[in-house]
Amino acid sequence: MNGVCVLHDHTSVSFFNKIRGDSSYIPAVGSCHCLFCLGDEGALHREGSVRFTVDTPDPEWIKAFDVKLEDRGARLMQTPLIREAQRGPDGLDLAAMREFLKQFRVCVIEPFYGWEILMLNRVSAQMKNFGADVCVLLQDFLAANAREEQFHDVWWTRFAGFWGVKPEEFGTVEINPIVAELTHFVTEIAEKGSLVHAVLVVNYFIETVAARLTAAVMPHLVRGMTSKQAQWPKVHCSGDPNHARDARELLKRMVGPDEDLEVLAAMLTVAADLFEAAILAAYQRPAGSAPIAAAGAA
Repeated sequence: MNGVCVLHDHTSVSFFNKIRGDSSYIPAVGSCHCLFCLGDEGALHREGSVRFTVDTPDPEWIKAFDVKLEDRGARLMQTPLIREAQRGPDGLDLAAMREFLKQFRVCVIEPFYGWEILMLNRVSAQMKNFGADVCVLLQDFLAANAREEQFHDVWWTRFAGFWGVKPEEFGTVEINPIVAELTHFVTEIAEKGSLVHAVLVVNYFIETVAARLTAAVMPHLVRGMTSKQAQWPKVHCSGDPNHARDARELLKRMVGPDEDLEVLAAMLTVAADLFEAAILAAYQRPAGSAPIAAAGAA
């Protein structure tokens, strides 16, 4: 397989250096044994589709969170991006779509691997809080999820290529501050917040809405795409639902009797507000943008 591991040649390194001031979580070139470096993209996707937990009875608080998530998902379904994407590539404003693809790649898709690693690096210190069994399960889940996320950014770049977005354009996009606010919020939680809050935001909320929104648009959106261009939306219909289900089960095991459920609910609301605002802000035609070629013409 052509390409290099995103750990070793990728603009996410510079992005996280700006936020964290270091790149200590990045292994040295040549020391990585990730599936990207080993060239087994198929094995990575198969691993990402595996469940790490089994479903257990639901406490009332998770049922309430599911209702909140369902309501916010319904709101996201009414955003212009999702409504227009359900009409297929020709239903989208192409200039706005190209801007969305660039904004979300730099602010969400690209950092997602780093969010998983920031969380993973903190699990071992939480043995007393969650117990060894839960921590080992959480480590396995985050490690496998992070390995798959190494590919998601590559797949997103191919996906964006359908609309004629060139790889170098991601490095020159002027980041919308509303979209960047989501990035900084999630990064702060992943690095410094409660791991319960981090799993809630990164894996339960973001991965659940990503799977549901992608499932709603994927059959219409991939018309005319090559198999590689369609890989990102197709994978998020198959793999991300399992990530979200595992995150839901992990939350049920991590939330103890002393957890403030009102704070958790408020955190979910903030994440949903920022995510919705980011989608609305990113899917905008840049001022003075020139006409561009039809989707798939590049």
